[in-house]
Amino acid sequence: MAAKKKTAKKTSPKVKVPSFIDGTKLTLEEWLSIVLSPQSENCFPNHRFPTDLMRDQYLDSIGARSEKEVIDLLRCFLIPTGWAGEMTIQAMEFLRDKHPDKFQKVVDNDEFTRRFLRGEPAWEGTTWVIDLLYRSPAKALNVLRSYFLAQMEHFSDGQICANGDSLRLIRAKFVHISHPRQIFLDLSPREFEVLINGLYREMGYKTELTPPGNDGGRDIIAQHRMKGRREKIFVECKRWENNVGRPVLQKLFGVVTVEHYSRGVIVCCSDFSRPAKEFAASVPTLELINLNDLCELLNKHYGPRWKVNIDGYLKSSE
Repeated sequence: MAAKKKTAKKTSPKVKVPSFIDGTKLTLEEWLSIVLSPQSENCFPNHRFPTDLMRDQYLDSIGARSEKEVIDLLRCFLIPTGWAGEMTIQAMEFLRDKHPDKFQKVVDNDEFTRRFLRGEPAWEGTTWVIDLLYRSPAKALNVLRSYFLAQMEHFSDGQICANGDSLRLIRAKFVHISHPRQIFLDLSPREFEVLINGLYREMGYKTELTPPGNDGGRDIIAQHRMKGRREKIFVECKRWENNVGRPVLQKLFGVVTVEHYSRGVIVCCSDFSRPAKEFAASVPTLELINLNDLCELLNKHYGPRWKVNIDGYLKSSE
């Protein structure tokens, strides 16, 4: 009896998974799909935008991006607590033997104490600034700028780009956001004044709402008393639907001049006429804040969801 001929077992070809993905060769959406997934470690760069073009494309479309996506991307860009920038044992030995003066500077640095004496990570990370985005994007921006100043000598070129990309993302998604004028028009003139009073407090001023004037409105005196930043400004609030004209600015200029204020500010929820803007441009002691400017200031110091919590801000600012 003839033996049965064995047939070779067919096996499906193995799919080769690339161990390295060049992010610069991808489209923006392809790159995002990788860096926001568990596959991100295979892609380079995954801690910043691969190209300036991709960065600009993303910023141009950021209005359509969800807050979750932007925050997830920030988590890729921000520096986690870890060993980035640490001095290795070999580097320390080299400095000790060849450059004792530089070695002593390193020993005196807090990084050395954390890394070698206490066995702690060389760098504290910056991912925690995400917790500030809904409360005060201005503080988050200040943290990243300060962190850069403290650690820039250890930053790689990629980390410098990542820090810049993080700043741009925060400004674009959490600061440069417009809000409907109707939000302000739904407030009473008094409530609008109280909101602006609280905003200036949040910006670090000591404020005082003045008694009602002839028009029934209250103005704000805001002062900085820190050395090197001493100033006293007069803030006039105009919850108007129409544009603010030049006569209002001329009157304010007179008050600022006679009372010796550092400057006068007019805050409105509309805009200013062309003659008003031209007059303000010729007078360095006047500042104009229109609807767009006001929205950005509120976004920076109260977070982009300030309108949801506006009743609480009004109560705390009276």
